[in-house]
Amino acid sequence: MAWTGGDEQRPEIPFRQCPQLLEEQSATAVDRGPGGLRGHHEDTGVWTASRCRRSAGGGREWWHRRGCEARCRTAAKRRIVSRGDASPSRPRRSTRLAAQRPHDDGYHSRLFRCRVADVRAGHRRCRARRRTDRLEDRTSTEAGGDVATRTTAPQPAQGHREPEGAPSEPLPFVGLRAQGERLRQRIEQRLGRVLDHGAYVNGPEIEERERSLADFVGGGVTCVACSSGTDALVMALLEMGIGAGDVVFVPSFTFTATAEVVLLVGATPWYVDVDEQTMNLCPCDLERQIARARESGGGRRLRAVMAVDLFGLPADYSALDEICAREGLELIADSAQSFGAAQGGRRVGALAGLTATSFFPAKPLGGYGDGGAVFVTDAARAETLRSIREHGKGPDRYDIVRLGINGRLDSFQAAVLLVKLEVFGEETSRREALSRAYDEGLSGLPLWLPARREGAESAWAQYTLQVDDRDALRVSLQRRGVPTAVYYPLPMHLQPAYRSDSHPEGSLPVSERLCGRVVSLPMHPYQAAADTERVIEAVRSHFAD
Repeated sequence: MAWTGGDEQRPEIPFRQCPQLLEEQSATAVDRGPGGLRGHHEDTGVWTASRCRRSAGGGREWWHRRGCEARCRTAAKRRIVSRGDASPSRPRRSTRLAAQRPHDDGYHSRLFRCRVADVRAGHRRCRARRRTDRLEDRTSTEAGGDVATRTTAPQPAQGHREPEGAPSEPLPFVGLRAQGERLRQRIEQRLGRVLDHGAYVNGPEIEERERSLADFVGGGVTCVACSSGTDALVMALLEMGIGAGDVVFVPSFTFTATAEVVLLVGATPWYVDVDEQTMNLCPCDLERQIARARESGGGRRLRAVMAVDLFGLPADYSALDEICAREGLELIADSAQSFGAAQGGRRVGALAGLTATSFFPAKPLGGYGDGGAVFVTDAARAETLRSIREHGKGPDRYDIVRLGINGRLDSFQAAVLLVKLEVFGEETSRREALSRAYDEGLSGLPLWLPARREGAESAWAQYTLQVDDRDALRVSLQRRGVPTAVYYPLPMHLQPAYRSDSHPEGSLPVSERLCGRVVSLPMHPYQAAADTERVIEAVRSHFAD
């Protein structure tokens, strides 16, 4: 539908992202309205708004802006003939469209008022939906670290027809909205107390939270709260004195923060392959990589092993402890995804001498912003960590005795986490029940279910499958309203910022292979049984087609 009024009738009302459909839809529906053009892309389901600029030839070039992202040219350039391009043999576009239907003198004004009313109603619905979905949409993707970005599923081929009866509303990937509705009143009461006492940083909630988390873990550990899971890892490395000339062994199949923090303190990450079933650091390859690092020379000191509890399953700490003790290395547990899990009767936080975890909203225990903690079995190390957390201060605030960071957690996040910790045990049990339902419903299909290790309990931060034709499965599930995510599309040793001669492409085959096979399904403690069946049926239908 085109705007057919004159310039004097065209008010400058900007169009924003809006989900309303046009009456005439094609592969890409276009509506040239007041102030710009709106386009609805059927392959992505995204509305985009645009502005035009006059080109040298007198035509108009349309540029699309999607949300608050940088401007980008649309995939198919659309040239709209302007009034100056009309020829005697070809009337103006507005004249041709206006002549196609009879109308009285007030037709255009009534049309415009209807269009503006429709757009404004769409904007109101968008704003209401964004207010409730913004946090969930932001966090439903990156469970492996502090930044949550869901990778976009491959788009269906042009001309694809949706299956009959396909649900119009996609399922939530994480259950933050449902959890918020349950805990809203208690959270608001806690936040009100922070507003009352006014200690927004290092308030009483920080110490209370540290005690509560330490009691939950047990084993005599001490908890030091901090601003994020990434800062928790940085604090751990600084406490150990790791820096330039040191080597830290890390898995290649992990979130970027694991390797990033090693480089931030000046050390060198040495990448290790993972076990293909558990997807955690492989003890056998760790021994091989330790030998390679020693043979490489260069005067580097081998200092520590940083194991990652990927997707909520604890690493094999008994085997890793033995290797580290034999090789003289420290063991750090990167448990950003596994808080609430256990192994051998001990909870995560007490499985290594030093454990870092994250309370990012998408994690099993998550706040409403960034947050993290470090758990240590030696109380003396906790005092050093608290100093590092606050710029390396000594007894006096301005007595700086060591290198530190600004890693303090604010009182608001601590208040939220105190409320969520009250129901965390129940939520962990629900995650376990959901994983069992997935196991039962998806058994017998040509895919690999998540591994379970005897004596270990997973926190089920993600339910991650391995599939040969992952992209086809993702497209199929997307058509049926089932969201998916890929953690992770590229191993650390192949990331442009982390590449090194010691680990060329092909050197860590399992990590590279997993990056092309893994796909995660919706997993949260508030997922209804009907939604679980819907996910299972969507996966089974894909393999039945």
